[in-house]
Amino acid sequence: MYKEAGNGWKSRLYVADPAHADAGAGSQPRLSLLGRFTSSGHFAYDQVSPCVAVHLVRSGRGTIRSGGTEHSVGAGDVFAFFPGIRYRYQDHPESPWRYAWCVLDGRGAAEALSAIGITPDTPALPAGTTTTTTAYEPLLTEVQHLYARSPTPPLFPVAAAWRLLDLLDRQRTRDAVADRRIAAAARNLMDLRFMTGITVNDVARHLEVDRSTLFRRFHSEFGVSPKRHLDGLRLHHARRLLRDGTTVAETAALSGYTDAHYFSRAYRSLFGYPPSKEPP
Repeated sequence: MYKEAGNGWKSRLYVADPAHADAGAGSQPRLSLLGRFTSSGHFAYDQVSPCVAVHLVRSGRGTIRSGGTEHSVGAGDVFAFFPGIRYRYQDHPESPWRYAWCVLDGRGAAEALSAIGITPDTPALPAGTTTTTTAYEPLLTEVQHLYARSPTPPLFPVAAAWRLLDLLDRQRTRDAVADRRIAAAARNLMDLRFMTGITVNDVARHLEVDRSTLFRRFHSEFGVSPKRHLDGLRLHHARRLLRDGTTVAETAALSGYTDAHYFSRAYRSLFGYPPSKEPP
């Protein structure tokens, strides 16, 4: 075990036995180093990455910039660095990072990450239903214990790399399923309850997600925002009521609107004329 430290940060490094660096095929990914990083909240770094490195964020939040794009990264997120690319990254003073980072050697490392959606253009894998601690910590602890002693089992670094990649892929698959379930549940709730005055915030609270997460998952699945879907349900229902002779005020109330003036503005915005002009 080695230690590194800088201005406001420190790392403990666990390195695979170099005597077995050639174990397995040269194209196989190999987990050659595990780092345990802790910041005091004033960490900022600028580097051209010399290797493929996967970072598993345990707590805190910060930003990573590469190629003119900035990514926000927080607890449960995963992000990767790729060789030859410049990265500027820092955490927030009020929420310092704690993360583990793994160096993956082997010509196939970048290709394997790309297969699960982590590329130089999309280096971050957002947190999902399973946190970094829960999903990855047993493997990281095993790597730490084995690399802290010598010698390391010859094939273990290759096996550890594939186990990490498999966990990442399973995480992505679980998250995609969770995204679809949340989007479907939100749509079903709105379809059944739109006449009651339910709001997007109500839907998010019911599903125990924040509004931004609901928006992202709903829009990804259905191509529209939750609010636009909810408004569409109400306004098309209102149109049917108006054509059946229901008054504007009654229509607004029966369509889930508490404000008839807001209803009229929304109706005009969608159909191009006010509800009072709806032909029978």
